[in-house]
Amino acid sequence: CIPKAEFSLLLDEHPRFARNVLMDASARFIIATQHERALAFSSVAERLAYLFLSYVRLHGLPVEGGTMIHVPLSQDSLALDLGIARKSVSRAIAEWQAEGILRKRGTRYVVTNLEALAAKAPPDIVGLDWVSGGRLADGLRVEPRRKH
Repeated sequence: CIPKAEFSLLLDEHPRFARNVLMDASARFIIATQHERALAFSSVAERLAYLFLSYVRLHGLPVEGGTMIHVPLSQDSLALDLGIARKSVSRAIAEWQAEGILRKRGTRYVVTNLEALAAKAPPDIVGLDWVSGGRLADGLRVEPRRKH
């Protein structure tokens, strides 16, 4: 927590810091706008697939048989992230496990078929792994996918 006076001083004296604050605020605004759009036009499964893909890009580790999301995720936390019922999350995850797309290893999820999961996600949602209009991948900023 930074007191208002010190924060204002940082903004005034350090243009690069001010630019980064502005870029972060803009990215958060875009994420909020896209989230509202997704609520209206994307299915629960599409939004959940994109959330899993965001977690893979941010916290994915290659393991035997797929990519493990290296943070523990519960169905309750996933439902809370998307503002949906836990039952909807449970249903989609069970379907993906039956299709061989996803499995659980302890408290971690392993995506066993990234291509199949990506096919279930809409291409134009902004997710957790976005900053300033670009998607993070392997610690680098990359351009977002565009619909043609």
